[in-house]
Amino acid sequence: MIVQYGVFSFYLLVGLLFIGQLLEIATVQSDPGNSSLLNERLLSSQRDAYLSGGVLMLFMCMSNIYGLIRSNNRLKAEREALIRQAQAAASFAEGSIDEKRSKESKMSSTSSTNSVTKKSHSNQHDHADILRRANSELKKKIKSLEIELDEFKEVMGERKKKNI
Repeated sequence: MIVQYGVFSFYLLVGLLFIGQLLEIATVQSDPGNSSLLNERLLSSQRDAYLSGGVLMLFMCMSNIYGLIRSNNRLKAEREALIRQAQAAASFAEGSIDEKRSKESKMSSTSSTNSVTKKSHSNQHDHADILRRANSELKKKIKSLEIELDEFKEVMGERKKKNI
């Protein structure tokens, strides 16, 4: 928050300097005299206007680039977190599916089955279905974030080309 006030105050200061120099140029040009002192004052005002305008433009560009870099880093972090989350969900789903298959093979090898094991079997089956759905949703989210990241890289590449 303090940084925002600092940035705003810097914009304000340099903007006021730029406007002040433009007004100085206008007043010097409106004077009817043609002395060397007026020409020197005009040259000095023009130089200061170019400098303050250049500083203002560079600071705006730097602020924009900083914002783009910050959002790029945020997107990368989100992407990595989603990838890790999807991998963990996938490994958990595979583990529960393997566990389910091993229990099914044990159940088929034993001849005695009761209603309690059938209920736990149906609960595990429901749980595996939920995990599969969650895994597919996470994969879709990863793909959409990768597409967004690619689009962001394209935009950044085009901006770099325009700046060159």
